[in-house]
Amino acid sequence: MSEHKTIAAAICAVMLDCKGIKETGYNKHANYKYASDADILRVVQPSMAQHGLALTIDDIDIEHKTLGGKMSQWCVAKVTYRLTHTSGEHLTVVAIGSGADNVDKGPYKALTGALKYALRAIFLLPTGQDPDQWGGNDNPPPQRQPPAEHHPSWTDDERRGFMGALGRLGLDYEKQVKPFCVAQDWGKPSTWPSEQRRQFVNDIESGKVQIS
Repeated sequence: MSEHKTIAAAICAVMLDCKGIKETGYNKHANYKYASDADILRVVQPSMAQHGLALTIDDIDIEHKTLGGKMSQWCVAKVTYRLTHTSGEHLTVVAIGSGADNVDKGPYKALTGALKYALRAIFLLPTGQDPDQWGGNDNPPPQRQPPAEHHPSWTDDERRGFMGALGRLGLDYEKQVKPFCVAQDWGKPSTWPSEQRRQFVNDIESGKVQIS
């Protein structure tokens, strides 16, 4: 007999309730949708409360690193959670999250990532397109393919133009821009279409993106 019979039953009940998470988050630079923490909590929190489950933090270990300049911080958070059932049974769950920011939001991004992945791991939460949108169609929409090492638009002329624009802004591609974009989960700029790189430069010029 399982020693976690009651808490296991509650976890299974939450799994039945949470059959899909709608992805409302959008990363314009890497052109993909994602499930935000609000998307996940909106579905999971009421079900957890209904089935007598609470998630609390037992320990946090955060590592800080400087990325591309003294004001660009990369943080990795290792969070130990305790999943407790009203019966008194509990489980320990460890999750990792990471985040980069130019000011002071790195730790918050890392903690948010850890929480999202803890919940997804505990309850095996599916994300992506809502299956109800397809009316039972067995042919779901095509999945986004992982980017190639270089996008077809990353020609020598395009590369020189992009590097020149960064240079005029006082930025080094290899030491600052590429590590920053990878840490933000945007991928390498060499994998972006040309219009995305132009928008990226415009965002830096306007202050929407800040790389130190």
